[in-house]
Amino acid sequence: MTYVKPAFRHPDAPVNELGRSRAEYEGGLSTLCAGCGHDSISAAIIDACFELNIEPHKVAKLSGIGCSSKTPAYF
Repeated sequence: MTYVKPAFRHPDAPVNELGRSRAEYEGGLSTLCAGCGHDSISAAIIDACFELNIEPHKVAKLSGIGCSSKTPAYF
């Protein structure tokens, strides 16, 4: 497992109607367990916000306790 998030993104990576890439919706590197469903849910939320052209600063993710309490850091 790596703790370094790659800075390189393909120059032809798609952008949405706001001119933003998916990378602009992502937060820190996940430290959740590899088989945890939280990462799949986070990825779906990131994809939805990208595809719906929602400005990243207009998204709020709340969480409970336990592992899920870390997920807002991944946006």
